[in-house]
Amino acid sequence: MKETMEELQDALDYQVICAKNAMRRKKEQAKEILTSEVGATDIVVILLIVVVAIALVAVFRGQIINLINKVFGNLNDAVDTANTNLEDTQNVN
Repeated sequence: MKETMEELQDALDYQVICAKNAMRRKKEQAKEILTSEVGATDIVVILLIVVVAIALVAVFRGQIINLINKVFGNLNDAVDTANTNLEDTQNVN
């Protein structure tokens, strides 16, 4: 009977040690997950860039619209000039 009690105590001690080791590993894994910053900084940087871009567009909205209108106006003038020159060369021939 004494041997059986000792065997049971040894088995119980072994189970306790295994449980403590498993708990320690889980704590380490949880700590690693909570302290891991892989990818988090990239997301923050991208969000900051988007926020700054939106803020710049909001602040300079009028100037941006004027610039776009001016660029397209110049393009239209260039196309009209090219068409006029093309028509003139076709009329001469």
